[in-house]
Parts: sequence; C-alpha cells; structure tokens
Amino acid sequence: MDALTRALREEEALAAWYDRHAGWNAGNLETEGVLVVDAMPFVFVHKDHPVIDGLRKNQDTIDQNIDEYPLIDGTYLKVSRRVFALYCDAIRAQIYSRPYPVRPKAVLALQRWARVAPQRRSVARRLALAMALHGRLGDGSPLRVLEEGLLALVAATG
Repeated sequence: MDALTRALREEEALAAWYDRHAGWNAGNLETEGVLVVDAMPFVFVHKDHPVIDGLRKNQDTIDQNIDEYPLIDGTYLKVSRRVFALYCDAIRAQIYSRPYPVRPKAVLALQRWARVAPQRRSVARRLALAMALHGRLGDGSPLRVLEEGLLALVAATG
C-alpha cells in the first residue's frame, strides 16, 4: 500500500471517528455524557462516549468486554475514575491533537475526477496528498478553501 492510500485510509477512519463522536471535543471529554459521583472511585459514562468506544476497541488488552457490563438506566456504564482519566488523556493525545480530517466526500470526488482523464491523475494525487497530510479543516482555513475549490472544479469539469 502506497503512502497516499495509507494516508487517505487513516483520514477516512479519523473522519468516521469524528462522525460517531460529534458531541465531544477536547474541552468537554470529561463532562459531556459523564455523571460524576462525589467521593466514589467511579463515574457513569454514556454508552456512546469516546472512552467507551476506546474500551470496546481494547477489550482484548484489558481482558474485559465492556458490552457485557450492565447499563444503568439503559444509557450509562460504570467506569473507574482512573481508567476514565487514562482513556481521556489517550483520546486527547491520539485524536484531538491531530488535524481535523479531510472529508471522504472530497477525496472520492477527486478520485472520480482523476478517472475521467489520465492527465488529471498527477494533479489529483498532489491535491489529495495535500488534503490528507496538511492543515486543519475549519471555516475559512486554507484547506477548507482548497476542498471547496476542488469540489467546484470537479462539478465544473465533470
């Protein structure tokens, strides 16, 4: 697998992660969907919280299946404070420290555009690599402008 394909796959996986956990960010990870019980060594965490996703993905390592835990009120799982804090730190370091992902829609449009004419492939590769490896996608950012321009180019040139 070449570097471009690997980078695009990583971006698609990161974009899917952001879509699944749209209500969370680095600033509200410990508060949104979390019920804190004072003086207790645990917290109640919403079943869709990123920490629960992390526990689910690492169940072989931690030798526990989070899906076998009983749900409280059909919504919350009981997680130790220490484990919760460790996973929040890991998510912040591994996900929220990375640039926001390129949207797969733009990448797919670019791939379709490149297939129409072979001479477009070189340009398409460079644009995809730039989108996959650099900058943040945010309102008004250079990468957001690049993505919007790319989608307009694809629409105009078929």
